[in-house]
Formats: sequence, C-alpha cells, structure tokens
Amino acid sequence: MINEFYKLKKSHIFYLMIFISVIIMILFSFYYYEKQVDIKIYWYTEIEQYNNKTEVIDLLDEVKKEINSLNPMDINYELEYSNLNEVKKIYEYLSINYVPYNDIIEYDVIQIFNNNNVAYANTILSINSYIIFVISIIFALYLINLDFLYGTHKKLYTRGEKRTTIIKNKYLLYLSVIVFITLLLIAIGYAMGFSYHDSKPFIIFTGDNVSILKTQNYMLLDIFSTIFNNIIVSSIIFYLAVLIRKFLSSIVILITFSTIALFIIPMLLPELEYLFLFMPPMNFYTESSSLINTCIFIIIKLISLLCLIFISLFTFNKRDLI
Repeated sequence: MINEFYKLKKSHIFYLMIFISVIIMILFSFYYYEKQVDIKIYWYTEIEQYNNKTEVIDLLDEVKKEINSLNPMDINYELEYSNLNEVKKIYEYLSINYVPYNDIIEYDVIQIFNNNNVAYANTILSINSYIIFVISIIFALYLINLDFLYGTHKKLYTRGEKRTTIIKNKYLLYLSVIVFITLLLIAIGYAMGFSYHDSKPFIIFTGDNVSILKTQNYMLLDIFSTIFNNIIVSSIIFYLAVLIRKFLSSIVILITFSTIALFIIPMLLPELEYLFLFMPPMNFYTESSSLINTCIFIIIKLISLLCLIFISLFTFNKRDLI
C-alpha cells in the first residue's frame, strides 16, 4: 500500500480529483445560497397556532371531538380519520413535551433550497454522493490499469507477491482516498453553509409515534449515512474494474452502470431510487416502508459486493497478465 501511495503522490490525477471536487462543492454551495427560500410554514400537518400548553390541550380536545363525530360509513372515513389521528398524536406529544409553535419544524416541510440546516445538509450530501460516484469510477480505472498502461505490470505481477495482496493494497489505498475526499467535501459543504444557522429541532410523525430530533443529531446521522453509502458503492465500482480489467471495456461497462444507477433506476423505478445513492436518514422514519426498504438495499449491496469480490479475485488470479 505504501508503494501505491508514493505512486499516487507523483501523479496529477489525485490532486486534480480533489481540486475539481472542492470547486464543484463550493460552487454548488454558492448556488444553493442564491436559490434558497424561506419556509412560509413550519407545519405540514394542519396544526393550528398555539401560544401555550393550555391552548395545546384545548386543541387536543377539539380534535378528539372531531374524531368521535366522524361517520364510519362515510366514503372518506379512513382518510379523514388518518389525518385527524396524526394531528391528535402531535397534540398529545406537545401537551406533554411542550415546544413553542415557531420553535419547531415538521420534517415534511423540509425541502430542497429551504433556508435551514437540514435541507442544506440533505442537498449537499446528495451532491457529495454524485461526486464520489464519478470519482470512484475514474480512480478505480486509474489504479487498476495504471501498471498496464505504463508497461510495469510484468515487474509488479512477477515479483512473487500474491495477486490478491496487490489488489488488496490497491483497494485500501483507493478506499482511503474515497473516505478522505468524502470527509473533505462534507467539511467544506458544511463550512460553506455559514448562513444556515436555523437549528430548530424538527418533529417526526411515524405511524403512531411522534418524536423530536435535534438538528445536531440529524447531522451526525447524515454524515454516517453518506460515508457508509460512499464506501459500499465505491467498493462495488472498484471490484467491477478488477473483474473487467481491460481499460476500454471497463470504461464502457462502468459508464453503463453509472447511467443505470444514477438516472434510469430513479426515473423508471422511483422506489429503488436510493439503491446506489445517498438517502437522507430521516426518510427511514417518515415513511412506514422506508426503513425496511433501506435495510433491504443495504443487504443487497453488501451481498453484491461480497459476491463481486470473490468473483473478481478468482477471475483476476486465473487471468494471464504477463
């Protein structure tokens, strides 16, 4: 790995990738700043404005009366009951854990270009995952094919070291660079969010549960989700490059893979949109099926990665590289 690192230090591609990534992140941060909009409402659910805890309790009583007055035979009964029940649960939560009306944001109103920390973090980290996806392809092609392009592969693969060890060292270097650039972009992205100091906590309703999450805790979830997703997806890309090996074939197949993952799947199969991309961690809580889907996605990616590692190394060991 040390030898690979010294080779990388002498190349321009490493510094070029970092430079371009940083520039894109800075430019997008400024773009977000220009496009930002103030949230007109803080609540997505029909929560009436209240001034104190007593008013919350009064509003709760009114909602309970509305629920009792519903006609079960009405065609819209299920929808109306579901909406009112959500309002009731939120009022019940606020009657015990009181928070002033204007000091909280419901997660459902946090959208792209909203002027708050959470919306900015979601957007910046989504951009991060796109950047890392592209960098992973370029860097994987570079590391796997570098020795073949410069004719040093004979010396490398005939010096007695196992091929799996050589690939492992390349992979560890590759992963170190991917994680470093991911953290660098996260730091720059957050640092550029100098105007988003709205640290209001946000309320989340999931089924029968209501909870409040602090912005700082959400940021930690955001960062963890981004790093984890980038590691898994970039690892899949690396071992695809190992499996294919030939430079031109790798370019064609990896571009096809990226087109399917980034554009075709999100467009034709929205329910699989986050299979290869960053998913804001709060999506796990705001939709009943999202946590299950996310766990399935993670399992699929991990199984795919393990199978790909095995097949790639087996094929690479059998291939004539001299």
